[in-house]
Amino acid sequence: MRKQFVSLVVVAFMTSTVVALGSARAQDMPEPTEGDDKPAAAPVGDEPEEPMLPGEKPGDADKPADPDADELPAVLIEEPNKTYYGIGVRARAVTTPAFMLDLFFDHHTGAINSAGFGLEFVRRKRNLDIVVSSEYASHNGDNGIWLDAGAQPGAADWVEFEDFAFLSADISFIWHRPFSKFIALRYGAGLGVGFVLGEMIRQDATGCTSTNLADPSGCRPLGADCTSSGCTAQSVRNVRSNNAPKFNDGVPPVLPTINVLLGTRISISPHFTINVEGGFHDFAFFGGVGTNYLF
Repeated sequence: MRKQFVSLVVVAFMTSTVVALGSARAQDMPEPTEGDDKPAAAPVGDEPEEPMLPGEKPGDADKPADPDADELPAVLIEEPNKTYYGIGVRARAVTTPAFMLDLFFDHHTGAINSAGFGLEFVRRKRNLDIVVSSEYASHNGDNGIWLDAGAQPGAADWVEFEDFAFLSADISFIWHRPFSKFIALRYGAGLGVGFVLGEMIRQDATGCTSTNLADPSGCRPLGADCTSSGCTAQSVRNVRSNNAPKFNDGVPPVLPTINVLLGTRISISPHFTINVEGGFHDFAFFGGVGTNYLF
């Protein structure tokens, strides 16, 4: 059996530029009327200027309002141009569904369901997060018979997973579209690299036909102690060396990764947010929750 991994590449382009300029005309000072005892009104341009607010710079009062101010979450309204940095953690349920495996195998042991955990470093400005993250995700499937797509039943393999996992690092660009001061839509994508950990071990199976691929009592490793409900792990290991074992055969040690996500950001406080999201990462779908703390 030789596994094939298909990498998707997503390129996100961002273009947003809004510029507004304003100008004002000075009014002419009215000419005083001869013989008028009343003092002439002071010219408009000579009126005393209002004192500046703390942190305000000369000319700030004449600048147009920020068109995005209404769309910024509560934590950024006061300082929309400030750059924030933070850290985060996340936990995800990870699955490679059966329909994806069906693209590459005529027979397998079913969907691969596991868990993933990650750490994040976040740079946030306005509604854009640039996230550098690292994640460990287990991809241990059920041991059993696997048959490559288009192969004859006699070429089936007995496959075992021993701490088979994926350690990845990527950079993602994640945008937010606020619905309110506390809730925002969260979406984005990223690219990275991943490293294969553990082992996927295959050995030749015997007695396999098109009708008994799911029956270990007939289609099994040669010499293993098997019944219709399965094979004992120890007996499979004992006969492994006699059945042409192959370790991580067809699995590159390093693979490109893609991260695509859609979810919701919940602002608990000016520094603490919770992210509920789902998407596609590595070669599996995920759903999970994470938190970010901004400094």
